[in-house]
Amino acid sequence: MKKKSLLMTFILQLCVAGVSAQNYEPLLYWQAIDETTAAITGFVWQQANVYLDDPTPLQTDIYIPSSVTDENGTFTVTMIADRAFSNTEWITSVNMPATIRTIGVQAFAYSEDLTTITIPESVVEIGDGVCWQCEKLTSAYIPSSVSIIPNLAFAGCIKLTDVFISAGVNVINYAAFKDCTALSGIMLPEGLQEIQYSAFDGCSSLESIHIPSTVTVMGNYYSTNVFTACSNLQRITVHAENPVYDSRNDCNAIIKTDEAMLVTGCAATAFSSKLHIKRIGNSAFYKCEGLTDLHLPESIEGIGNSAFAKCQHLTNVTLPSYLTELGNEAFYECSSLTSIAIPEGVTSLASGTFNYCSSLKTIYLPSTMNNIGSAFGYGNALENIYCFAVQPPTLSSAFYTSNYENSILHVPSSAIATYKGKYPWYNFKNIVGMTGGELPVQGLFENSSSDASEFYTIDGRRTSVPSKGIHIIRRTDGTTQKVFIPSLRK
Repeated sequence: MKKKSLLMTFILQLCVAGVSAQNYEPLLYWQAIDETTAAITGFVWQQANVYLDDPTPLQTDIYIPSSVTDENGTFTVTMIADRAFSNTEWITSVNMPATIRTIGVQAFAYSEDLTTITIPESVVEIGDGVCWQCEKLTSAYIPSSVSIIPNLAFAGCIKLTDVFISAGVNVINYAAFKDCTALSGIMLPEGLQEIQYSAFDGCSSLESIHIPSTVTVMGNYYSTNVFTACSNLQRITVHAENPVYDSRNDCNAIIKTDEAMLVTGCAATAFSSKLHIKRIGNSAFYKCEGLTDLHLPESIEGIGNSAFAKCQHLTNVTLPSYLTELGNEAFYECSSLTSIAIPEGVTSLASGTFNYCSSLKTIYLPSTMNNIGSAFGYGNALENIYCFAVQPPTLSSAFYTSNYENSILHVPSSAIATYKGKYPWYNFKNIVGMTGGELPVQGLFENSSSDASEFYTIDGRRTSVPSKGIHIIRRTDGTTQKVFIPSLRK
């Protein structure tokens, strides 16, 4: 901006109910951008030409003028500068003229009393964090002239309930509505193309979401779920003509079609073999507080980083028997989880996979396991560890110090001496041989794809029509498997 214009050449006169115009008034600062346009850069409160840092509290509206004048002429106001009204009190709304084209970075951020903002159709660019942490803001209107809702635009606006996004918006950027905890619904327009990482994270009142046909990018490598920690989410749909994402079989989830990867789920997500998904994406169910029982279909081969992290009410998990990968912190801080059986085929556990699972008492490690990172290293209540591997897996801070003292390590009877002679396994004070009856639940029984020939109850009684629960099945190839049956056989 050129420095040729003086500041404080426009005084906004206001009359507020119960307060005389001679009391406290906002005095706007402005600065020339060029020879014809100007930007509003800030304001102070004044009383009788005395400028106050801490005036008597006042609730008022701000009206931005369409033009300002000084001895050099008249200038059209086209911009609200960076942080012009940030960290202010007592301003409840800002009314902008149709001459405004740009609103700067954090222009209204941390405005304590701002309740409403309507952006005029003339605006084409909004800066990052424009209304960041405006904790009393209840409504916002984004016009069709704006193509990008910027990073952190309305993040932390905890009372925001009404948002209108016009059809001209193409991109919702990083954390734009993060932690808008009162937002229960939002209509995403057709024409929207990208929803970036963390755009709606922490919107804990959000009940439903519909992805338009035009959205082709959501999230990034670290997380493809842009709705993490939306703990009240119950309804998820994708437009049938979307070329990249789908919500097949009315599953209440978002699936990336070409990768058969579930990227966003909720407590109401309906898992079945008909989904034909291969992977649960990073953070797909992160902090999904309504999730209590999880029985994943057999088609799933991989579970991404933090996929079920902080699902604090999750008590039962049945992993699919064809699973080969569990990502970092996949079940981190699932504080109600009491036991977990890692299926045959998994060879390693990554860092933090089950850290801070404070109720975890029993784990089953398969014979294929050969490397365990700091998967159980903090905050568990382990009583029994069953490791079916004949050769002790490599450990890297896998267990909590008290586990070595208090947990019982169950290993193949033929491998007891090997475990007692292998660091750091020999730190376990209680290493015992398995008797053969410790087989954990190994999968979810799906009728449509089953090759089971016989069914037995958990105590060994043969049954022709198994009920819901855990059973032993004998397959046509003669092998047996302990499975969970989610419903009566049809």
